[in-house]
Amino acid sequence: MKQAIRIPAFPAVRLWPKGSPSDWLRRFASLHESGRAALYWALRGLALPRGTTAWMPSYHCGVEVDAAVAAGFEVRFYNVGLNLAIDEDDLRRRMELHPGPVLAIHYFGFSQPGIDRLAGLCRKYGCTLIEDCAHALFSMDEAGRELGSVAPLAIYSLRKTLPVIDGGALRATGDVPAPRNLSRVAADAYRVYFKTVARRMVGDRVASLYRSVRWRNESIVRAEERHATRREDGSYRQPMSYLSRKAAATAVPSAVVKRRRENFQALHSILQGMPEYRPLWDALPVGTCPLFLPVWVEGRTGLMARLAAHGIETFRFGASSSYKPDPSEFPATGALRDDILCLPVHQHLGSGDIEYLAEMFREAVRSAHCLQTVPAR
Repeated sequence: MKQAIRIPAFPAVRLWPKGSPSDWLRRFASLHESGRAALYWALRGLALPRGTTAWMPSYHCGVEVDAAVAAGFEVRFYNVGLNLAIDEDDLRRRMELHPGPVLAIHYFGFSQPGIDRLAGLCRKYGCTLIEDCAHALFSMDEAGRELGSVAPLAIYSLRKTLPVIDGGALRATGDVPAPRNLSRVAADAYRVYFKTVARRMVGDRVASLYRSVRWRNESIVRAEERHATRREDGSYRQPMSYLSRKAAATAVPSAVVKRRRENFQALHSILQGMPEYRPLWDALPVGTCPLFLPVWVEGRTGLMARLAAHGIETFRFGASSSYKPDPSEFPATGALRDDILCLPVHQHLGSGDIEYLAEMFREAVRSAHCLQTVPAR
């Protein structure tokens, strides 16, 4: 029987969370089923004519583009470099021709270095900047500001960082029209809760067998495909479920940040001596709450499969997007989509998990190297 996933890419859902609720959720203007839905309502709240241009980075997930299109915008792309920083000159040239709201992604919890300049550029052209903090819940920049506090609007995906079934949030520094006609019950989220309870009752082995049938080849099914597709065929009008709100309220942001940073730094320290280890960033800036430890790899699909065989679920951002900007116009985007692998460092992992992950990563990379260099017989 195939081994069940031991180290998931995201925190496993906790049906009965422990801890006392706090009021940290009050910082948001509204709570939604997903970050995608929060972005939809942020764009709708701008009350711009249909067909207005919305600017998005060439390296993206795809669901944010879906949300903008559903809100009536024409999506255009601007360039992002291999260091994941926005090409401000490229965006400036494009905005001069087609002004419109700009989405800036804080990738993997790391702050965009030019966010203040970008805010000034948007003010110059009379456009609204929206910070996409789907990866960056609880992250701060080196000046001690929460990510999402510079732009007039910011969106978050709570379920990427917290052990909840659903959850997205909209934050606003000014007045934002309240979303209208939201459903009263997050029906899709509760169906997933019931499935989760059933899976826990039958045990990991039976659940793993079901997943192998459901997803056909579980060893190479990417976490982001399950994470992005579940409930995404539902309406943007569903609110964050009551159970997820209650669970999220028990989170202690400082503890989440502390554990994620410790896990990131521990994994980075163990892997640092490997010649094949090429992290996107060599250091973890003060205040950053990392979503993953992203690394450059070769032969990513095979490497993911080898790690999955050892019970380790990894993540790749943007590879499943159906929107493919012209590679001649956006030269870095192909490498970003194809060669970045995200290793889990979330708060449910302990030191033993991190050591196991590092050992299996080294073994998988060595196996890949052997497979590539030993001639076929």
